Amino acid sequence: MPVTVNPEALRILESFSAHLRNGGIGGWSFTSEEADLLDVLLPALLPSLVTSRLANARKLFILPHRSLHAIPFSLLRFGGSRLGLSYPWTTIPNLGAIHRRIPVTDGQGVVAAGIDYYPTAQPTRGFDGVAEEIVARHEARGLPANRLTEPGVCNTLAGMLAGGELDHAAFLLLACHGTSAQGDVPGESFLQLGSERLTADMISRSRVPADLVVLVACCSGQRAVGGMGIQFWPGDDLFGLQAAFRAAGVRQVIGSLWNAKVRAAKSMAGLVYDAWVNGADAATSIQRAARELYKDPLHQQKYEWAPFTAVQFGMKA
Repeated sequence: MPVTVNPEALRILESFSAHLRNGGIGGWSFTSEEADLLDVLLPALLPSLVTSRLANARKLFILPHRSLHAIPFSLLRFGGSRLGLSYPWTTIPNLGAIHRRIPVTDGQGVVAAGIDYYPTAQPTRGFDGVAEEIVARHEARGLPANRLTEPGVCNTLAGMLAGGELDHAAFLLLACHGTSAQGDVPGESFLQLGSERLTADMISRSRVPADLVVLVACCSGQRAVGGMGIQFWPGDDLFGLQAAFRAAGVRQVIGSLWNAKVRAAKSMAGLVYDAWVNGADAATSIQRAARELYKDPLHQQKYEWAPFTAVQFGMKA
């Protein structure tokens, strides 16, 4: 059922989403002022038509349109808490994603890469340790796991992608720097793996039949359509890294809407793996991880649990 949004609320929404999208490029992080503005938009973003039906909900599918792709739905207030803490939720590219069946790998392998040091960028100390820990825990279960390390991790991964060597990997973790390219070149969105870049265009030409890809990288969950010189964002199509992994055959992707803090991102990676390896989907994995991060006052006050979001392209075939 349609819900009418008054012009003023729409204006605020468009301005707010542009702020969220563009702010992350220069090291921006979410503040209490932005959270207060979300409260102003709450009647439009979470109308009573929806909240009245949430009591029996087990999972929420959100199909964002235009500027809604930038909104951190996790932070919407609901029932004295936040939506992302109360429900597993995932965005979907279209309604067909609820019914589409995607053939993912029969294997149970894990491939993980965590990059700490870069030639010209700020270090992300601890990412390599997270990848090492996840691989060790997966191997302890008697399951195959592969940790990619510097130097040459990008070339190694690109070679594996091109050669179909990731066909066994159900879970792919990439903890590194990332950028969602704005403008008319979303295929240039990239993951910075050491001294090299893995671009969205490179990924889209590859085969990655993974059940879940976790991008512990800044802005990796953004929809890269800003700066095109248009008044409003286009409809519901995916662009950038999300579209690339969808084209490669991935079923679910987790990324960050803005610049993820390293400490929170490290914790999120391990918590998501714990949930996934015990049978949870991306939406439930994010919810469980967010609840754990929320227990830490620092993560709670600075909203460091909130930027991580999941997108689901279909159900398992």
